Amino acid sequence: MNMSLPGNLPSRKSAVDAATIAIRDKIIMQEFPRGMQLTEVQLAEICGASRGSIRSALQELESEGLLISHPNGRKEIAGIDRQYVEDLYSMRQTLEGKAIDVILTRNYENEYEYIQQVITPFSTLFSSNQSGSKIRALEDMQFHRLLIHVSGNRVLEQCWKVVGPVIWHMQLLNARHGIEGENYENFVSKQHNEMIRLLRERNASLREIIWTHIDNARITNINILTEKNCI
Repeated sequence: MNMSLPGNLPSRKSAVDAATIAIRDKIIMQEFPRGMQLTEVQLAEICGASRGSIRSALQELESEGLLISHPNGRKEIAGIDRQYVEDLYSMRQTLEGKAIDVILTRNYENEYEYIQQVITPFSTLFSSNQSGSKIRALEDMQFHRLLIHVSGNRVLEQCWKVVGPVIWHMQLLNARHGIEGENYENFVSKQHNEMIRLLRERNASLREIIWTHIDNARITNINILTEKNCI
């Protein structure tokens, strides 16, 4: 890495992120079906990115279980199926459930003030004034990532770094094709505002509500992917 050119780092990361999202979307939507073999040259042309950025994107997708790298360097699409989606949401429930257990049971000095400080900026996010599927999915994931962060558990945060991007992509799919318009305010915004309230109060019912919230997202996701013949 050329340490004399730090200004190149953000654009490099943006290029990798954009390539990762574009390829992941094609995998999830079956535009890149299971078993398809890909080359960096092909993907660089499709994504309008450098081969270096594509290489980094493929490494991320492999860590997400969407891609297989063979010893000879060949890249093959692992794809998704219903079991992958079920496992993804099961892991999400495990991670967030553990985070909530930590938050609700520990008794650090100034714990309430810390939660208030971290939560407050999110209190205005879930509003019917917000529009667009990307904004909705981003708001959703910001809150759930926050739960992991507030727990202070570094292992949970590391696990979230792997599954979080795929979960965000699934939530984006739900926001695009599932709950829309005013129904979003009713079914998603109110749920998050209630979870914020319970988190502030460190109320034990938070765990059950989030478990149900994630399960509803799982059902919506499976229905959409099934309808679109993606699983």
